[in-house]
Amino acid sequence: MVQGGKIIRSLRKTIYNEFRDNNPADVNIGYLYMDTSDEMMEMDDPTWKVLGNSVQLDVGSKVFIRPAGLIDVINNVKQYPGIKDWIGSTDDWKEFLNDNKGLKTAGGQKRRLGRFIMACNVPAFEQALKSQVSKLEKKSGQTNVHFHVCCGLAGGTGSGTIIDVITQIRKHFSPSSVSGYNVTLYLFLPEQNPKLNRDTGFYHANGFAALSELNALGVGTYLPIDISHANTNTSSKFQKIENPFNGTYLFTNTNENGNIIDTDIDVPSIVADLLFQKLVANKNLEIISRQESFENIIPQPEQSSDSKMPERSVRFLTFGVKRIAISEQEIREYITYNYANQPVLQLRYNNWSDEMGFRNEATNQNFSELIANKKTHENWRTTDEHFQLSVPIIDDSMSKKWRKIGDTWRFVIPEYKTTAKEKKDANWLYELKKMCEKQFLEQYRNLGVQKFYEAKSADKKDLANEIVGGIQQELFNEWQNGTKSLFDIKRLIDTIVENLQKRYADIDDKIVRNQQNEEKELAAVLENEKTWAKVGFTFCYGWQKRKVVRRTSHCF
Repeated sequence: MVQGGKIIRSLRKTIYNEFRDNNPADVNIGYLYMDTSDEMMEMDDPTWKVLGNSVQLDVGSKVFIRPAGLIDVINNVKQYPGIKDWIGSTDDWKEFLNDNKGLKTAGGQKRRLGRFIMACNVPAFEQALKSQVSKLEKKSGQTNVHFHVCCGLAGGTGSGTIIDVITQIRKHFSPSSVSGYNVTLYLFLPEQNPKLNRDTGFYHANGFAALSELNALGVGTYLPIDISHANTNTSSKFQKIENPFNGTYLFTNTNENGNIIDTDIDVPSIVADLLFQKLVANKNLEIISRQESFENIIPQPEQSSDSKMPERSVRFLTFGVKRIAISEQEIREYITYNYANQPVLQLRYNNWSDEMGFRNEATNQNFSELIANKKTHENWRTTDEHFQLSVPIIDDSMSKKWRKIGDTWRFVIPEYKTTAKEKKDANWLYELKKMCEKQFLEQYRNLGVQKFYEAKSADKKDLANEIVGGIQQELFNEWQNGTKSLFDIKRLIDTIVENLQKRYADIDDKIVRNQQNEEKELAAVLENEKTWAKVGFTFCYGWQKRKVVRRTSHCF
């Protein structure tokens, strides 16, 4: 009864959505799911999950009627009075069971096979049924259990066992003046055009046969065999069944407008909604129970015009479900999304609006002006002086002693001049030249200019990492404290890269201009030979990409 299991699953999910509990205190419902297949009975079946929680039934609420030991029953069928009078030819059964084809799909859309399997397992069904009723009566304190039986009539299990399920319920729980044991059926009729490979040849015939038997049972012209009968000395047929069912809802996968709905998902959900309204939401509302009890008509069977014998039961019903629902789950998801979206937008754009919160667009900012600012370059150690290593990029014990390139020569030249002039019998300009060359070749930052820059060239990866790390740390802190968004930082980095590329491209022009200025200065010195003694010694330096070049002009 897979269709019945799907309806139970949908009902359980609906109840959990409403109460966030599998067994809420105000809901007194017991469940019994019986099937020849354990496809939906596994405890870890993911299809029973809702909102991250499983609504799977406990072990006592499931009866797996196993298709096992059937051949032994056929071989000794005379010992089973509840089976032998309807089972048919045992030779046909032996051939069928030995072939095993029918057992691969449990009921296999064969009504008699479904009934046979239930008959071999009926004690388990009876025990589980009595247990569920006992729990309900104990909880409510009343002997007033309403049985709601759900199944499909196309398969072998549902169609083949529906009569026996009803009669076994009535065998143990008959209505009386002190107990109101009502039975309501919810039966899915075979769809007109079933899904591919679903119809194995008995699909619609099963539905017609089951409805014919139900009608005959309802009018009292069909008294089936008690499949649980074990006494061989008495008749195995039921002698009388009072009110076998109070009403039977019939439904299909096509609504009143001719729209076809999904058999496996939508149909169980719609029936579950009806049950939820009857058993939970409006359990004290009498309008449905009054309609089901036929308060305005006499629910006697229609008689045949010829024989005046009861012919058609009037206890077949139908229903319509129109949902008026508050989409709580969607509302929760929408609110959650909006709350989650705001910090994401803050991190991404950080563009606040008093009317809308954080907006999904960036703010306009002067990034180029920020990057062009000298203070910014000093802070990030990206000035020309840093790139020339006139000032240090990495602070350590050695770099703390550095003077800027220009400051170095402005400091040593006056001292060298004084020392050179103090030497007697010496050309003080020549002595000054030697001291400057020694400073350039050996003493500049304890290495000399060439060796110093060769050493720093080997350290260029660490120097670059120091610059990148400083910029990265500052931008990360500004993103972390909300000063800048991720989009701002990306635009800022793009602007930094553009600025550095432009400055790199301008280096060649700067070198050419420096060379031109040096040549002009040298020409001016040569033209003023008379002033050489006053001018003294002129030292010029320049730089190119990746190396430093020394240039000197001597005055004699």
